[in-house]
Amino acid sequence: MDQNNEQPKQPKSDDSTQPQLHIEIKEGAFEGNQGQVNIGSKVKNIYNHVHKKVKKNPKLSLIVGGCLVVLLILLIISTASSSEAEAAKAIDKFENAIVMEDIETIKDMISVDTAEMGIKDEYLKQLCDYAKKILII
Repeated sequence: MDQNNEQPKQPKSDDSTQPQLHIEIKEGAFEGNQGQVNIGSKVKNIYNHVHKKVKKNPKLSLIVGGCLVVLLILLIISTASSSEAEAAKAIDKFENAIVMEDIETIKDMISVDTAEMGIKDEYLKQLCDYAKKILII
């Protein structure tokens, strides 16, 4: 057998076990398609424009960048402090309810996932007693 005329051997497949793929493209399916959108060139144009502005006014760019950083830091601090304050209030309220053995307040603060996990007053009383024993209140 001549090596130039040799065709690669195809693996044998059993047509009954192989799923058949059928793709149908309807007429006019691609009408109005303008092709691939080239976002890269737009981003490059924006980058070049900003880069030119930064080169012209480096001090202004530093001031604007610094202001953005300061605003970001203030935003982070303001959101963190408000959530921390709310958490501290909830913790204080829970601790006071444990100390005073205020079962109704504790019951309002604790939620359960299902009705079968009901909160009984005797369990909350045990929680108060245990917390007092551990914390030596």
